Amino acid sequence: MNMIDGKGTLEPDLEFLRALVDGGGNKTQYLTGHAFVVGGSLYAFQCIANWLLIIFALNMPGPAWLVLHILPTVIFIVYCIWQGMRYGIGNTGNATSRAITAAFQAAGVTNLALILIFAPAAIARNDFTIWLFHPAIVFALQGAAWLTAFQLRRRVWLLGVALGWMASAIALGLLIGSLTYLLVAGLALFFFMTVPGIVMMRLSKKQD
Repeated sequence: MNMIDGKGTLEPDLEFLRALVDGGGNKTQYLTGHAFVVGGSLYAFQCIANWLLIIFALNMPGPAWLVLHILPTVIFIVYCIWQGMRYGIGNTGNATSRAITAAFQAAGVTNLALILIFAPAAIARNDFTIWLFHPAIVFALQGAAWLTAFQLRRRVWLLGVALGWMASAIALGLLIGSLTYLLVAGLALFFFMTVPGIVMMRLSKKQD
């Protein structure tokens, strides 16, 4: 990011952020919304499916459990790679391609850092509870990102999504050790990731 030198050099960076939420025929909004729909749907399904299996005491063979836990991530990674290859990788291309690539890179690096913090601690202490704090923090970070979007665009629905993520993060922290944890996580992913993604896609089409 550019350094502040008193001459407004942060403006290009702010424009990138605005492009992520500001329709105006911007393809970035559509692509970002599409990514939210894909990721939110996959992980919401994963959480709610796990919750239902546990609630109804449904037995699944080991390989099926493994597929349920790994396949959503594999699909989303393949999707991200496909989208990156199709619309550009790195700092080449127009502002749209650079912004969407930067968004995926930032999200990936942040999540990787969190995994490397929580996973070793959970394994070393043989305590899965430690790992359950990871999604709560990711949700809180999502809330912060949407709050930034609201501060840039001053649209009420963006604030609603931000508050939804933050409330969900707090709820997950309080529900660690409860089966309701999975249900809340699944519903949050659907209502605050999938649904906003659909809204972003529709707004981008209306303003094309």
